[in-house]
Amino acid sequence: GTGNLAKAVGAKGAVVLSLDSLDNGFSRTGFDLLNPSDYTALKKLIKKRGIRWIHFAPPCRTFSRARKRDRHAWARKLRSDEEPAGIGPPHLRPWEVTEANKLASRTASLAKLAMKAGTFASIENPEFSFIWKMPAMLALAKLPGFQAIDGDQCIGGGSYRKPTRWLTNCPWLAFLAARCPGPPEHDVHTPLVGKAETAAGSWDWKTAFSAEYSAGLAEMMADNYMLNTDDPTEIGGTTIDEE
Repeated sequence: GTGNLAKAVGAKGAVVLSLDSLDNGFSRTGFDLLNPSDYTALKKLIKKRGIRWIHFAPPCRTFSRARKRDRHAWARKLRSDEEPAGIGPPHLRPWEVTEANKLASRTASLAKLAMKAGTFASIENPEFSFIWKMPAMLALAKLPGFQAIDGDQCIGGGSYRKPTRWLTNCPWLAFLAARCPGPPEHDVHTPLVGKAETAAGSWDWKTAFSAEYSAGLAEMMADNYMLNTDDPTEIGGTTIDEE
């Protein structure tokens, strides 16, 4: 992750803690929800109401519907509508699927805990990600106050349309339910198909390039938070950005 949302909220005066497993020069590195101590510490912080808004963007690689074999590239299909938790018996699934399932379950549990603590949570993934078919996410979506908000990320000026779902109890994120207006307002967006060369000379999936929130989208989310939250700059207004 790049922590764009946490940076945008922090720039407006809120106290921000950005946690990530990658070194982006901004977040605390090495944080991992799969680590029992990190998971326990975060639960304690939520229970103490030390967080006003916690945002999650779990990696979507194994949950992606873009995994397929065609003329652009090849990626093993790991999930299906009939088997969203993984194709085949659990002991034969790749370790990445098992870890992603656990991460999805813990993410949903923390979001539910935040709701019980009287604070706010949001979870982001592609609109048609298999993560939304996971039992923990289906259960979370049924809780009073939570809703699925579907929209295109290009409304924030991004290069990709990227249809996205946000499962949240944050009223200030309602504006995300907006679709790409198309030409002439928006030019044709780059299709998220196949691979492209990175700045380092390696190759990666185009879907990975779109994972970062555009600066415009992060700014819009931060503005809506600051405008629609009481005392967002106090310590209770901490945002944990887990991208």
